[in-house]
Amino acid sequence: MNFDIQDLALIESIEQTGSFSAAAEKAYRTRSAITQHIKKLEDQLGFLMFDRSHYRPILTSEGRLFLERGRPLLRHLERLKQETRHIKQGWDPEFSIAIDDVVPTDELFHLIEKFRKIAPHVTIRVLREVLNGCWDALIEGRANLAIGVTGEPPENTTFGQRSLGTIEFIFAVAKDHPLTQLKPPIRPEALESYPTIIISDTSQSISKRSSGVVSYQPKIIVPTMAEKIKAQIFGLGIGYLPRLQAQPFLNTGDLVELDLTHHVKKKAYFKIAWQLNSVSPTLKWFLERFESEETLQNFLKEPKAIKTVLHHPPYE
Repeated sequence: MNFDIQDLALIESIEQTGSFSAAAEKAYRTRSAITQHIKKLEDQLGFLMFDRSHYRPILTSEGRLFLERGRPLLRHLERLKQETRHIKQGWDPEFSIAIDDVVPTDELFHLIEKFRKIAPHVTIRVLREVLNGCWDALIEGRANLAIGVTGEPPENTTFGQRSLGTIEFIFAVAKDHPLTQLKPPIRPEALESYPTIIISDTSQSISKRSSGVVSYQPKIIVPTMAEKIKAQIFGLGIGYLPRLQAQPFLNTGDLVELDLTHHVKKKAYFKIAWQLNSVSPTLKWFLERFESEETLQNFLKEPKAIKTVLHHPPYE
């Protein structure tokens, strides 16, 4: 007789129901068959699984240790069964969402929370991308859905697209930056000696691009929008920032918005994009959510919480 995981499930059933009879009924077997089976298991293992001297069978210390150590195997098997059923029903084992670094993640996390109530066994992977990174993630198959793509997809590629909305960008510097002492509007030549803080394009296979950069200015390249904001608050450089993320720091005075002679109201148009030939039910669920005007508006709302940054030393 070989021990298997169903035997472990039987032991747990007896412990939970409190009797051999109840466990037998639950397993659609006779009480005598269950009793004989447990006796054979005990003989095989070399110790008593249950103390039968009481009104109801009680796990011995050896039996309790055996069951407690074995329970993770039962839970793992149950999860595996559920995941397999979900895959058979068409759900993706894993679904990846690329979201541009400028777009807040608050609403995305709300959608993921709702989705997990429907398909909790689908693994959701969230990727933060910059500029062409979202297009690249779709092309290379790193993402099933991209939120916050800008511009048009590369040549010879076709994706489903839907408008997400616009985000306003402002030119902002640290509160004690020398540019704040100049009379507005500020001319382009006044910016030339200060580094521009830019975020590195995360594209891996298509051409990288940059935004809001004057070619002859020195550059400081950072990985994320959060780091760009920190760098500008610290006074390391200047540049455009999305009003969504910058507004809390404008409110506290850590950042100052400047008016430029060459600055026309700067807005970026964002979209969502996806593979047109996809039959993913997960993708279908998310696209249906994006049909809601409320969902679209919530994506471009000011984030609810942003961590503060360290105070920086004033300019010499």
